[in-house]
Amino acid sequence: FLFIQADIGNKPGLKAELIVWNAMKEYFAARDSFAFLHYPMFNQEFKGKREIDILIVDKEIGLSVIEVKGLKIDQIESIQGPVWNYRDFYEEQGSPYLQAEKQLDMLCNRLEKNPLLYRTFSKRVVLALPYITRSEWESIGFHRLLHAPPILFKDDLSEAKCFNNLSNCYIYNSGDALND
Repeated sequence: FLFIQADIGNKPGLKAELIVWNAMKEYFAARDSFAFLHYPMFNQEFKGKREIDILIVDKEIGLSVIEVKGLKIDQIESIQGPVWNYRDFYEEQGSPYLQAEKQLDMLCNRLEKNPLLYRTFSKRVVLALPYITRSEWESIGFHRLLHAPPILFKDDLSEAKCFNNLSNCYIYNSGDALND
């Protein structure tokens, strides 16, 4: 396993990202994988940049984009479709799943231009909420929302069996492992 960690300075949410990053490093260490913390991507003609919080490329399960939000349960005021409304957070609202999905699309649009890679790998987007437990999430009733995305909660980060669920949530499943 190869872990590539960019010089990330002191941006908002860094502590939460490092919690998830360290858990991923522990879980994926024995797998045929590599991962990036803050994988940079530039738009066409270098007009703008996006950065994936955590990108994992695993031979067995393909590409995984993990969007980390360092929120506590009382900071999520409401969720309406893809839009999350925040309280006492560095932004008032966001669409964390859509954000990560756009990042995955941007990456895959480039990769899939290569005929050897077109639709040959599985891909997924997962949110990570390292300060929120599954029971806190369920006590608010967010788990009943039809548009609730796949999430890794605080308790998932300490239980390796929950990482196995990554292979069960995907946007596209090729059914094949990546080759060398």
